[in-house]
Amino acid sequence: MDRWAANSSTLAGPAVKRRQVGGDKEELIVKVMQLLLKNNLKLAADVRALQSATFRTCLIPSTASFVVKAKEASQKYNELVQAAGKNHEYGPPHVHVWAAIAAEAAVHMSGDARAVLDRHISEIDSPDKLLQDVLYCRVAPAYGGKHVKIYLTTTEKLRWLGT
Repeated sequence: MDRWAANSSTLAGPAVKRRQVGGDKEELIVKVMQLLLKNNLKLAADVRALQSATFRTCLIPSTASFVVKAKEASQKYNELVQAAGKNHEYGPPHVHVWAAIAAEAAVHMSGDARAVLDRHISEIDSPDKLLQDVLYCRVAPAYGGKHVKIYLTTTEKLRWLGT
């Protein structure tokens, strides 16, 4: 273990001096751009890792009825908000996306699951009420537009829907 452990004395060799950054302006600009690009790629990878750990993520073809209804709801929300102005009462967009997905899911479900979902839909009379249970719902394009990812986070009350 003395040969490979990080705190062993055999690993300590002479200190290596780092190359001094300098040179002409173009060389410094190229170096800064490389560092910024590396940082952006690392941050994008970190965000993807965080999303996969935090959200329930579903990969669905972009032609699926759920996706079409979610996109329509998002576009309608944008139109309503632009017409209403700054102080609108429509809530955040993710609740409208969720409502569209839930309504479309109810059409395709049967039995007890449909009864529970219908009860959930009938209880929601305002976006504020839905904000308590649906924390995040977003549809994002993936794989060149042939598929989309649906990111979803709900409270325990609606967790059963994701299974």
